Amino acid sequence: MPDESFDAIIVGGGTKALFLAMYLMKYGGMSVGIFEKRHEIGGCLATEETSAPGFRGNTHATIIVPFYYAPLYRDFSEFWEYGAQTDQYPVADGAVFNNNKTCLTIYSEKHDPTQERTAREIARFSGRDADKWLKLWELYKSDEIQAVQMDALFNPAEVRMAPEVLERQMALYPKLVETGFEPDSLIMAASYLRAGRDLFESGELLYCIMRLILTGRDINDTGVGAETFLLGASLPTLGFARGGTHQIAHAAHQILVQSGCKFFTHAEVEKVVIENGTCTGIRLADGSEVKARKLVVSTLNPAQLCFNLIGREYLDYKTTRRVETLESNYLCLMWYSYALHQAPKYEAAAFNP
Repeated sequence: MPDESFDAIIVGGGTKALFLAMYLMKYGGMSVGIFEKRHEIGGCLATEETSAPGFRGNTHATIIVPFYYAPLYRDFSEFWEYGAQTDQYPVADGAVFNNNKTCLTIYSEKHDPTQERTAREIARFSGRDADKWLKLWELYKSDEIQAVQMDALFNPAEVRMAPEVLERQMALYPKLVETGFEPDSLIMAASYLRAGRDLFESGELLYCIMRLILTGRDINDTGVGAETFLLGASLPTLGFARGGTHQIAHAAHQILVQSGCKFFTHAEVEKVVIENGTCTGIRLADGSEVKARKLVVSTLNPAQLCFNLIGREYLDYKTTRRVETLESNYLCLMWYSYALHQAPKYEAAAFNP
């Protein structure tokens, strides 16, 4: 290990590490070493025995949507073939409401491509919302909104203000106005919850949209109301990874192995090595050092990167203070997984099989 060196060293073996390594090797021509503290790579793309022996479940990521890996499918033609395959159940999302003994079913794009069936479900609560849902879905499928969504998801921050990106946003605006989803000053300043209440009168539909947003954001954050359009419309696209999310990690691993990437598990990185203001490698917990000829990339969180790997002595006060004030208490306390030999029998199936 002390004699090992790479063009690029990646600290952490999660999804960002695997996908970055794929690009560095294929398009950057670099040799890459990935160092992971745990016993396996893959990060949140993990499928293990959870509830009972023989029952495999995804221990982190469960929802997969089509655009997650769009650049990878474009740039690595074998990615799908190697196992990074997604699919959809008939029902993409929904909820059963105990207070009024009813339910709302959002059918998947695969099984309800026009969303007419879903609109009929919504109409049981609000005819107005059903009409709006169909308009929102048509809007979501338009080239204009897909272009804006891809810009936001995959462009680095410095590119998002480029003239061509802003022009694509302006091209979308007339469609938003035409379909009744104009992002006016109230919506632009609103939280997800406030914007959702403004858009839809059905508490049941609002619940489904807010429940999705809660998987990654606080619904009371302000200044994000316009995002409610996209997030709400994405409900029919929710799907799953065939064979479990670990299949996606396995596909990336297979590509990397064929490219010559090296993986080191049970390899905790204690510090990055800094010489004359330049990061030149890493030092592992066992004391051994590995050199990086071009770059070291961390996939850890900001606090781990700044205070554990780098050290306060190399950072200015403004940077350390901003990292210190990042909130880390918005989390999930527990996750229940059930091992079932047969599907649950819902009371709502009596009127909505």
